[in-house]
Amino acid sequence: MAEYEESEIKDRFKDFFEDEGYTPELNKIADNYPEEKSIYVDYNELHLYFEDVDFPRYVLDNPTVSFDQAQRAIEDLLGPAHEDVEIHLRIEKLPESRHTRIRDLRASDLSKYIAVDGLVRKATEVRPRITQAVFQCSRCKTKISQQQTSDKIEEPLECYENQGGCGKPANKANFKVLLDESTFQNYQTLEIQESPEGLRGGEQPQRLKGWVKEDLVGEVSPGDRITVNGRLDGSPKQSGKSKYRTFNIFMRVNSIGIKEYEYEDVELSEEDKRRIE
Repeated sequence: MAEYEESEIKDRFKDFFEDEGYTPELNKIADNYPEEKSIYVDYNELHLYFEDVDFPRYVLDNPTVSFDQAQRAIEDLLGPAHEDVEIHLRIEKLPESRHTRIRDLRASDLSKYIAVDGLVRKATEVRPRITQAVFQCSRCKTKISQQQTSDKIEEPLECYENQGGCGKPANKANFKVLLDESTFQNYQTLEIQESPEGLRGGEQPQRLKGWVKEDLVGEVSPGDRITVNGRLDGSPKQSGKSKYRTFNIFMRVNSIGIKEYEYEDVELSEEDKRRIE
């Protein structure tokens, strides 16, 4: 598999967006931001556009750096007039080779961009999740900004002098979160279960959690049959402060496809009709 520098990844996405006519759509989304935040691309378009067939596969195998550089390419195309706009690339309709049953997920799938089909079993309420917290020191009243990356709020280790603070450690500074100055994003957790018609014999359906953010929240409900596309991730199992070598897996969902069925295609037997009546 070929390797690509970050600048090359960005330039390739920039060429793709320009040559395939996505620039007007990007500008339209930017004008409607934050009501609109995403640009959707069919994977087959990437596959057909690039003569270098390794690049589309590289994107799926290295989604973190690829999507980051795609976003930078979008920022370059929008220019300084939309410097506060953050448009997300969402790739959908992956080839069958990237569709994986939940029970078939393995270590080799970690950090890869894959598709999983299933039934929505649970969908939590949509809640705000803090991404950039602004703290205020109780001693000197300095405001300290810190990015949040874990489930629990990460306070500054000290009132950083390079941000104008007094240098006191956290146990003496007593930080307060300023909600009105912090940055939040909408957040939701889905639980996806294998569809019963895909099971054999006495197999029990297995489940996978999916993390949904931004404009994807609230799109599906329990009972919906969907395809989730995203990066498979993992976190170590934990007991107290001890972390184990075994990992729980979950998906950072990038796009969702909802499967629709025509009800008139359902055939009922006379016995079905009698039981319904």
